[in-house]
Amino acid sequence: MTKALTEKSDKNLAQELRDKRESLRVFRFGASAGKAKNPHEGQTLRKEIARILTELSSRLPERVRSQSGAHKTQ
Repeated sequence: MTKALTEKSDKNLAQELRDKRESLRVFRFGASAGKAKNPHEGQTLRKEIARILTELSSRLPERVRSQSGAHKTQ
């Protein structure tokens, strides 16, 4: 799956991220209502979301990452 992520454009990854987050939201509401068919689906969705976010953040230039608020202590 990770190889497939590296071949996708930023726009496609952003769309896939929205879709996965929506699926996770629907899963959580279904699980709270007792309608979950596969209890491991939530874990799988969270991992896929993390993989997409990791790929998107690795594409950012180092300069932008350092300005994102992560200050180093000296």
